[in-house]
Amino acid sequence: MANIKAVREICSLHKIPLYLDACRFAENAYFIKVREPGYAAKSPREIAREMFGHADGCTMSAKKDGPTNIGGFLCTNDDSKALLEKNLLILKEGYPTYGGLAGRDLEAVAVGLNEALENSRPRICSRRCHTFTIVSMTWSMCDCV
Repeated sequence: MANIKAVREICSLHKIPLYLDACRFAENAYFIKVREPGYAAKSPREIAREMFGHADGCTMSAKKDGPTNIGGFLCTNDDSKALLEKNLLILKEGYPTYGGLAGRDLEAVAVGLNEALENSRPRICSRRCHTFTIVSMTWSMCDCV
């Protein structure tokens, strides 16, 4: 969270909007929970809300943290940018009422985002990252390669 706050401060100073790449938001929330002072008692959902509260928007490929096979989204808290993005959507995908993803895929994204914030899932992903790091470090120390 300290990094997000520091980047937010720099962006604000230079009047640059801050958009997060939210693909691994749940794992990042969990890492903040276990690594940064003052966050141990907070849920990943509370931490994610704080993370996104420092941003002007985000992009996400929902194939990653939200366990779906399709989709993604762009979010902004700027009404004028939202209108611009909506107009571009009409040119590329169709009207928001019928273009883009099927209803079942939108629902899968919504369910996946909620499931990604359950306390056990980020912990499992965190262990997987830790194991991969150990294997990578061990492999790089091997002089037989």
